[in-house]
Amino acid sequence: MFVKVKQTRHTGIGTLRSGTILDVDQLGTKGQSVIAALLKQEKPALVKLSKKQVEAERDSVVSLVAVDDPVEETNIDQGVLEDLEGSLKEAATLNAKLQADLTAMIADRDGQAETAKSEAERADKAQAFAKDETKRADVAENAAKTLKADLNKAKKALTDVTKKSDGDGK
Repeated sequence: MFVKVKQTRHTGIGTLRSGTILDVDQLGTKGQSVIAALLKQEKPALVKLSKKQVEAERDSVVSLVAVDDPVEETNIDQGVLEDLEGSLKEAATLNAKLQADLTAMIADRDGQAETAKSEAERADKAQAFAKDETKRADVAENAAKTLKADLNKAKKALTDVTKKSDGDGK
């Protein structure tokens, strides 16, 4: 009889690790009694396996130990394999080209961003200059209005003086 450990248990015969398959017949009477007790639990930590199930489990295990002479079996046609290798090389070439294009696009974008930044700075300077010139124009306009008002006062005063002197001299 075989059992598979579902949950790790510390027993009188040692630690039974999860996933381990045990041959109960090789454990002796003490081991068989421990296994029987674990199988009788309400939620048993072990599962009984048939010899066929044990063979299936053994075949499904992938060993971490290196095999001396690995056997390479393939059903792939050599022409198909060569086509796949060619496609892989083409994909690598295309990937390299796309990477180069992407790098160039990023550099171009960064250059455009730098240009846009300098243009924005120039626009800010031009706007500040225009604001200053607007203030100067407003000051000049006010000065011109003041001078025009003074001129009008002077004309009126001259006209008044002329009228007064023309009226007295007659």
